[in-house]
Amino acid sequence: MKKTEKELIRNHQQNLFLVDKQIGQTAFTIEELGGMLSGVVHLNCINSHVVNYMNPSGTNLFGLTLDEMNNLGSQFLTDYIHPNDLGGIQTQLYSFSQENDTQAICTFFQRVKVSGKDSYEYLLTNSKICKNSQELISISVHTYALERLARKIEKAIEQDGFMRKNFDRFLSLTKREKEILTKIALGYTNQEIANELFISPHTVRTHRNRIHQKLGISRFREVMLYAQAFDLV
Repeated sequence: MKKTEKELIRNHQQNLFLVDKQIGQTAFTIEELGGMLSGVVHLNCINSHVVNYMNPSGTNLFGLTLDEMNNLGSQFLTDYIHPNDLGGIQTQLYSFSQENDTQAICTFFQRVKVSGKDSYEYLLTNSKICKNSQELISISVHTYALERLARKIEKAIEQDGFMRKNFDRFLSLTKREKEILTKIALGYTNQEIANELFISPHTVRTHRNRIHQKLGISRFREVMLYAQAFDLV
């Protein structure tokens, strides 16, 4: 059955999470994964958004080498992203990066200038903060290519069934709830969590109850399943 655009976008977000997880666990390098995918895979400096890496699909799309992109610095964004989109994207990514939540994903559309064409083309981009570095890892793709990208990445990375099944539930957690979930998985007591986060034990219990309700869990084993699947511990 053909997936809806909403389902494809959510699948795209899951794939980005899996890519970062696999890189963090050194199962693949960014260059290996980037070479496998037809989408534009890129690493950007979290503050300046300068391109630190872009896969062959991306360099071919823009008609530039990675060295040429590096030499352009932040000027690359000015030259290749539509001026009506650039300011909004930079503001959105700045706010996103200030949250410093490595489990969150920032999704946006952007118009980019591609090699050999005078007009701009729309790309869907999903970005997240890398688990092990202060960079943004992103996958950008034409909307019509979402399904093809999903098939390719699923061949490159072993399916994480639990993560995919519970992805929406996990994303419903607030940053604070993810933080407390991590500490629960590490064996912290309510009092220890309260002391470390400068909140009351009552507030910790309230957060725990909300976490249990949102995730539909009641046992420590289930806490560990989430913590391991979403790379919290």
